[in-house]
Amino acid sequence: MTLTERDLDDLRARQFESSVTGWRNSRVESFAEWTARMETLDAIVRGDYTVVYPDERAVLDTPYVQNTAQVAMLDMAKLASESAPSVRAEPDNDSDTAYHNSKVREAIADTHWSANKVELYVPYWVMDLAGCGAAFAVVIPGNELGKDYPIIMRVDPRVCLPDVRNGILQDLLILNTMHLREIARLYPQLGEVKPNIADQAEVLDYYSPDEVVRAVAFVKKGQRALKSGAVEIVDRWVPNLPNRALPAAFAQLPSFDGSFRGMFDQIGGQLIAKNRIVKLMLDYSDQVIHSPFEEQGVINPEDPPGPLTIYHLDPNVQNAGMRRVQPAASAPQIFAVLEFLDRESRGGIGYPASRQGEVSQSIASASFVAATQGPLTSSVRDLQRLLASMREDIHRASLAVDETFHNTSKSLVRSVDKQRKYLPAKDINGRYDVKVIYGAGAGLDRLNADVRVLQHQGAGLISRETARNQIDYLTDPAGEPDKIEREAAATALLQKFLAELPPEQLADVYLAMADGRSLAEAVKEFREQQRAAAQVPQPGEVPPAEGVPPAEQAAMQQLALQKGQVPQQQAPELNFPMPPAEQILVAPPRAG
Repeated sequence: MTLTERDLDDLRARQFESSVTGWRNSRVESFAEWTARMETLDAIVRGDYTVVYPDERAVLDTPYVQNTAQVAMLDMAKLASESAPSVRAEPDNDSDTAYHNSKVREAIADTHWSANKVELYVPYWVMDLAGCGAAFAVVIPGNELGKDYPIIMRVDPRVCLPDVRNGILQDLLILNTMHLREIARLYPQLGEVKPNIADQAEVLDYYSPDEVVRAVAFVKKGQRALKSGAVEIVDRWVPNLPNRALPAAFAQLPSFDGSFRGMFDQIGGQLIAKNRIVKLMLDYSDQVIHSPFEEQGVINPEDPPGPLTIYHLDPNVQNAGMRRVQPAASAPQIFAVLEFLDRESRGGIGYPASRQGEVSQSIASASFVAATQGPLTSSVRDLQRLLASMREDIHRASLAVDETFHNTSKSLVRSVDKQRKYLPAKDINGRYDVKVIYGAGAGLDRLNADVRVLQHQGAGLISRETARNQIDYLTDPAGEPDKIEREAAATALLQKFLAELPPEQLADVYLAMADGRSLAEAVKEFREQQRAAAQVPQPGEVPPAEGVPPAEQAAMQQLALQKGQVPQQQAPELNFPMPPAEQILVAPPRAG
């Protein structure tokens, strides 16, 4: 009996079904502590401050204090997103062709990034690293979805079960839980599942260099382990990427034991304690303002207190009267405890109070305030370093997927030496390594990053090209010098053009520009008119003979002069004198 290719695929699917069941069960158990830490942090960020009393009662308090975990995490994400990194591909040699090819590969990597709007994922990846301790992404072909470029997607760490060895991602198992109705809509071939068998489904995506598989398992809520044969394959494709590239990428926050640990794992207790102290202080304020009354010998104690209320005292009762019960005195040390907890929580996550404008000195310079943000700058720079490493892996995978699955001519996000399209097999050609550099803005806000770049460029330490690469809003730093040179040439031309051109000719150029032509088009049309006028012979002139040597043409002109003909007048040619060198070499003054 001969096995067909379809039979072999069925056997591979069955083998994977049994394998993924074991992987899922073992990894769920091994990552249980990490999952618990993420769930605890999620509750803290939501503001679920649970207080456990000595009698083991758990009470959910309303948040009264600033959620330092949420504020610091969002602020780190914003600060890390302010600095746009640059992608660099090293040329193979020192030739101009190799340099051009490296710039094309850089533009291809930026094209993949722009086509998928991956810049929107950067804040989420920063929060994943800071909160969960790891960030994940996958790269898949976009052919079936009608996309011309590879698809780059962020994956929530809460559903990831990775296999990591020495900081290198070996494979990735993604476990998503869905309702049965969602599975029935997405995969109708699986049929209807009755609630008595299962009440939810698990979608398992497995990414490895050898295969990418999607499977579905039907389980009951709270089921920890899957039984053998509970998994069914619904989709499968072979990456077959060069160099056994993994179509996934990840970054991990360093930890002393190699486990996935976030920066905010230890902040929960401090926030809960601060919130409880503030709640008690508010309760004490209520007791001071609304303390209960005590009365002795009051005839009408049932009357509510108010500005018009008069209490009548019984003259037969000694020490008759009505007063409020004095509450217990507050402990002044409670404010020192609050300050201690706030300082400890900020120190643990490297988030200084000066980031929110709180400076202890009455007079402080901007450099002093910037110096107080050293821990935050170091933390954000470390997050950006991890993001840069993760982005390099993403670009390697996207370039490999593009060459393997999308080998068609496509547009670049920007032109490279007037090249607007690229062919993956020709322009990538098995070269996937790129370097992602955050540069001068690493860990800094936009203002300080700009000042640092300007200082280095003004001191001559870096070139203008390097300085342009550090500007986040320039989509094409390599093409910016051409624009600046064209503007400088146009400014120099206008200075001489408007001052020395005769009024009639200047009016012709102005009318041409008024019709919608640019300055370059108007000048070109004017020059063509001047050349055409110079070539038209005047009445009585002898037109130059074509193909006649210059010596014979001179003899013919001399003979015509002897016969009384008018000598040919050369039409004036538009020729501007050269402007001073400083107007050409020095950039024009900035407007405003």
